[in-house]
Amino acid sequence: MRFIRPILYLLLILAGVFLLFLAYASLDNYRPEAVLAEEMEKQADILDDSTSFNLLIWNIGYAGLDASMDFFYDGGKQMRPDKHTVEHNMEGIKRTLQPYLNHDFILLQEVDKHSKRSYHLDQYASIQDQFKDHYSFFGKNYDVFFVPIPLKEPMGKVESGLMTLSGPYPLSVERHAFPGNYSWPMSLFMLDRCFLVSRFALAGNKELVVINTHNSAYDDGSLRAGQMNHLREYLLSEYEQGNYVMVGGDWNQTPNGVEPHLPDHLFDT
Repeated sequence: MRFIRPILYLLLILAGVFLLFLAYASLDNYRPEAVLAEEMEKQADILDDSTSFNLLIWNIGYAGLDASMDFFYDGGKQMRPDKHTVEHNMEGIKRTLQPYLNHDFILLQEVDKHSKRSYHLDQYASIQDQFKDHYSFFGKNYDVFFVPIPLKEPMGKVESGLMTLSGPYPLSVERHAFPGNYSWPMSLFMLDRCFLVSRFALAGNKELVVINTHNSAYDDGSLRAGQMNHLREYLLSEYEQGNYVMVGGDWNQTPNGVEPHLPDHLFDT
């Protein structure tokens, strides 16, 4: 009996610590409004509606998902490589972006601001500094004080999101929340998916709507289905108003009817 009692006390302490952890995570949980508008600082540029635009889309994977990465969510054991590799990857990302300094729009996903997985490098500021002639906007979709998995090397603090760079200055920029999420308590440690809408004034009282999106991954498909329906309704509404729309991002799915021949980690259709 004297051996059982200390074990019970230890289990109670551990259970209490775990409950306190969940309570703090719940209180600290990032709960953005359905629509968050960026405060605009100057008058929007007016674009010719016959102009051709250049657009680049890239999920940079927080500079951690290179070929050597044994990623936890893909069945591996890692959430990040060593610091030197992340820094090396980030330099490679910037070199890859260098030829596109004159592109009108750059839509990036998984850009970290202050995350353990990328050794707290401010990737947003680094890319922003590279594109000095562009305006940059951020749509946060991941803000967790501590992600406890994998247990041997937890992901820890994460602050990350979408980055839209534009040559012209927009009329408005809004973060739109996607509907649905994982159930509690898993939702406390997962992304709050969104799409970032940048509106640009066109001659003739129309608008160009540029959308940066990053849809859910690793769910049973129901979250993505809800997100696609939500986005579809939004796009149709813009189209019916006579606006031009461009959408780019990481969809985490293949287009309908496409069956990629990959050795493993097939995308959901």
